[in-house]
Amino acid sequence: MANSESIAREMVDAINRNDMSRYRQLLHPDYSYRGGDGQVQRGQDAGVAIVQMYRTAFPDDMALDVQHIHTAGDTAIIEFIGKGTHCGELAGIAPTGRRIELPVITVLEMRDGKVHSEREYRDSALREPQARQAEGGRGRALLVLGSLCQEADGQTFGRVEEFDADDSV
Repeated sequence: MANSESIAREMVDAINRNDMSRYRQLLHPDYSYRGGDGQVQRGQDAGVAIVQMYRTAFPDDMALDVQHIHTAGDTAIIEFIGKGTHCGELAGIAPTGRRIELPVITVLEMRDGKVHSEREYRDSALREPQARQAEGGRGRALLVLGSLCQEADGQTFGRVEEFDADDSV
């Protein structure tokens, strides 16, 4: 039976290759997903739909860049940077054509060698400047996710920074 790290890596690889058949195979029949909004979605179809939602928003170059994977027994914690160019609608936000880099932490719990549950934590402040900009407004945002922090240029980690919503994200 595969360990939690290998299952987590295979899951990210399937997403990056846009291999939804393999991705679905990695999900337990009783899979559940709790997103950054706190809503729970259940089932393999829900898992695939979530990935497809992001693929629609970032159709050309979506990638999950794994920074670290931490494991303990049947649990894996993946720290990654979700990257892509926002060319499609995402949760009511019209395409901006901007390159996005979003730090995310996902906690996976395995059962029977598959991903049984997934809890995702991300900094929604990264999307807020885009929403304001799409509406013609300006704003400032603090980008923080636990101990992960990211400047607008996407290069610096480890501190909190402010930037104008008109700056590149």
